[in-house]
Amino acid sequence: MSDVRLLVRVLRGGGAAGLIRLALMVAGIAMGVVVVVLLATMPAALGKRAEISSARVPLPTTAQTDASGAQFTYQLVPGSWGGERFTRIMVALDADGAALPPGVSALPRPGQVVLSPEARAKAKADAAFAKLVPGVPTGEISPAGLLGPDELYAYVGVPAEQIAEERTARGWGGMNADVDVRERFSQVPLELALITAAPAIIYLNVCARLSAVTRTRRYAALRLVGMSRQQVLRLAALESATAGFLGALLGLALYSAANRYVGPSGMVGFSWYADTSRASSPIAVVTVVVVTLAAGFIGSKNTSKALAKPLQARFEGADKPARWWHALPFALGIGLIAYPVLAAGGDAPRGAAATAEGILLILGVVLASVGMLFALRPVLVGLARWAGGTRIPLAARLAARKVEYESQGLTWHLSGLVLLVLVACIGTGVLRQVELASSPATGPTAVAVEAREVPASTREQLLSLPATTRWSWQLSVIPEQPSSTAPETVEDEVRTFGATLITADCATVRRLTGEALPDCRNGTRYRVAAGPQQPIPTGMPIEFRDRKGAVTRVTAPEPLLKLTTASTFAAGPTLLDTTPLPALGVTSDTRLWYQLPSDITLIDRFASELATVAPAALLRAGDLDLDGLEDFRVHRGTVDTGITIAFLLGLTAFLVSAIGRSLERRKDITALVVVGVPGRTLRTVQWLQLLAPLCLALGLAAGTGVLAGNAVLLLQGRQNGWYAGTFDAAGPLVLIALACAAGVGAFTVGVRPRPEDLRRE
Repeated sequence: MSDVRLLVRVLRGGGAAGLIRLALMVAGIAMGVVVVVLLATMPAALGKRAEISSARVPLPTTAQTDASGAQFTYQLVPGSWGGERFTRIMVALDADGAALPPGVSALPRPGQVVLSPEARAKAKADAAFAKLVPGVPTGEISPAGLLGPDELYAYVGVPAEQIAEERTARGWGGMNADVDVRERFSQVPLELALITAAPAIIYLNVCARLSAVTRTRRYAALRLVGMSRQQVLRLAALESATAGFLGALLGLALYSAANRYVGPSGMVGFSWYADTSRASSPIAVVTVVVVTLAAGFIGSKNTSKALAKPLQARFEGADKPARWWHALPFALGIGLIAYPVLAAGGDAPRGAAATAEGILLILGVVLASVGMLFALRPVLVGLARWAGGTRIPLAARLAARKVEYESQGLTWHLSGLVLLVLVACIGTGVLRQVELASSPATGPTAVAVEAREVPASTREQLLSLPATTRWSWQLSVIPEQPSSTAPETVEDEVRTFGATLITADCATVRRLTGEALPDCRNGTRYRVAAGPQQPIPTGMPIEFRDRKGAVTRVTAPEPLLKLTTASTFAAGPTLLDTTPLPALGVTSDTRLWYQLPSDITLIDRFASELATVAPAALLRAGDLDLDGLEDFRVHRGTVDTGITIAFLLGLTAFLVSAIGRSLERRKDITALVVVGVPGRTLRTVQWLQLLAPLCLALGLAAGTGVLAGNAVLLLQGRQNGWYAGTFDAAGPLVLIALACAAGVGAFTVGVRPRPEDLRRE
């Protein structure tokens, strides 16, 4: 109890600066606790998402189960809307009393739909979206059946004849947790931790060092007046542990309030319900205990160094000199990335990452990013020495000398902001690369529909869907027991794997292959030889099915159409019909291709038109990688959220340290006032002392980040031209930091010296 009373007296004796330091430590620890608890509870939210994803998957009947006990027929139709995943389950009820998926009170009948809240809102607002879910909404999926509040999910009731590929199910779920759903986002906690760890550590270090000189002097004085070393260490540990305890409690309270918005908002790239990420009692207790003990240990450890030599702790010393060779890795890294990026102008061949130039670019990005943290201090000191020895205004020279004198602490506090700007720029380049790899190409994109997924009565309507270009593939009939030996001739390959009959007019073939093909004539059937592929021998009979399902024999014609290079348009043994419509009709073996503009909105509109013909048909967009787009959104949300949190911590740490240094340097201000330096000059000195190093550090970080971000894009060659998004990512951070620093720079301490300051000097 005596230690507690003494701690209260020490805190009161520290005055306003001591209370401000304690409050800032509590606030800093609380912000760190919010992030830590979020990271600790996120795996539970991911696990819950995986359980729900598995529980709502239809459990199909198998050969080992009694098919007569099937409860409903279904068709799972994965798709997208606006680049976001949209899953529809077509249900045809066979009998009453069917098992229900989680979150659904009753399965829909034909002409009815059960939608998630987000899907229901979109169906009301967009007629094209409503075509994908035809019917009257009879219910809404509750949170028990959704991964998050913004998920697009629907159960659509249809007649059994509209489901071409009948799949019977006897229930829902029954499988293990959906590992793919959990593993896809499992890296989010690690990414957030990596982005926020360094700024959080810097912030806590700044708070711990706030008024550190005064605090060290106070504890050293207690040691000199006779208090034992252990008593002083207990007192220091108790002070820090108090801040840790209060900060942990405040952090848990803040997380409890923020949890209602963080998960449902989707700020990290995906959403979840707040109930799944609530901090449990064990997590809360462990957090409070660990944070309190860690804060007490750190406070005691820092004080023990000062108590080793209490007399020296009463005085201050200048920083150790900067070493110029610390800037060499940064210079080497800039040299490795600047020339190829600027010379290429953002253009590079695909696959550059596998070449020697790509390896050097990666090495340059690493050296420039890490080396800048070491190069910052030598650059600051060198420029400060140069400015201090020139004939510039007095305020600028004073600011330069103060930067040189305090370069070590200043560099430490700037490093957090520098690191964030680098992460923002390079992260933007990486995210742009993921986006380009996942999105459709800039030119036309091809989508496909399997005719077997469409009822036979409506297959011919697929030919009237709007598209820039259309063509079709049809695979020949393959024997039920093909030869087990490897095919040696084209005839063997046709008998083993089948041949493809393509229906496309000559203009379409020219557009898709990029070749002139002067000998191509519409209305003619050709054998096709693409590159080294040998054509089907003339006169070889090949069996195909017609629209009625009957087997029709087609004889390979004599005309040959040669393509100079191998092409996905005609891979393997191929026949080509240059007619506008499939000669055998749209059969169950037909795949119809449509060429559309790469705009995702137009692809969505095409999908809604397809739904009017065949609601259960799946649209396959080869250039649209839904998993990749989902990963891109998650990474973008994680990086944006992490950088926002870390930037607030880093900027606050820098500004708090600036105020702390002003408080600690009160005697310097007093001395300058006594010798007649005007208050305006002192205020200018403080502004320059803050803004000049900040401008230099952030300018170097932004320039390095822009080069490094474009270097990342250069490795794969998908970006055409220079990408300015890396600069756009750094710009707001730089401007906000400069504005805040300018505001804090107006805070001047000691313009009117106090009597105790004069007596001390």
